[in-house]
Amino acid sequence: MKIIHWILVFVFTALMCAGTLNDFSISLALFQPDNKAALMLERLGELPGIALLVICSMGICGAIFSLNLHSSLRTALYTGLAAIPMAGGFYILFSRMLRDAGIGFFPALCTAILLAVFSYCIFIPANRLNPKKVITTCLTGVFCFIGSMLIIGALKTLWGRQRFFSMDDPIAQFTAWYLPQGKARGDEYKSFPSGHACAAAVLIWWTLLPDCFGKLKKWKPLVWLVFTVYLGITMWSRIALGRHFLSDVTAGAGITIAVFYVFKILVKKMWR
Repeated sequence: MKIIHWILVFVFTALMCAGTLNDFSISLALFQPDNKAALMLERLGELPGIALLVICSMGICGAIFSLNLHSSLRTALYTGLAAIPMAGGFYILFSRMLRDAGIGFFPALCTAILLAVFSYCIFIPANRLNPKKVITTCLTGVFCFIGSMLIIGALKTLWGRQRFFSMDDPIAQFTAWYLPQGKARGDEYKSFPSGHACAAAVLIWWTLLPDCFGKLKKWKPLVWLVFTVYLGITMWSRIALGRHFLSDVTAGAGITIAVFYVFKILVKKMWR
């Protein structure tokens, strides 16, 4: 087990313990419902994670065309399968830019199209050298995004934990994360786990890119640093706005990173 894996296990275990013991007091101390940086991350924080679905899908499409499949039918089939998550990611990204970012229809549409074209182009050099590596890398990203979002969405609905900002009497209404409250009665009861933390943690996928592009290997520590900082800021912003507790954001990020490593192993075995 690599040292980075032990560090991740230690950090998330420590944060989960801290949340279990001090969720309420931490939220009281950090609560800043008018914090502009936190409000901006609430509007835009999920977009990079959603964009990842488009980027990975386009990478898969390009790699399939680079493979010698000896059959145009197989090429069309695999490309069609890759187009499904790409279309889903394109639609979600486009709708979120309209709804959350406040971008107009045509600028949002052009941005999504340019992202798709750019994503296809950046993988061209890697596809020429090792298209199977691109496929395993990008499939890991697709499965991580879809799998983690499904798990987080199901837990939100089943757990029914009330958000801090919506509590009229926080002392009486507060519940520990390990005590499920039943099916959520609305968005105000979908505190555990955090979807924004999940979307930010999906960006751990970027740490795989240096293995696809040899020239980027020396920048891998920087990629890890940027990912860690972005994830940490996103987690803080959700607590600051009272949308989540420390245990919520830790669980959201931890589940996603665990899903990422599971699919990373499974996809490698599948494409040997």
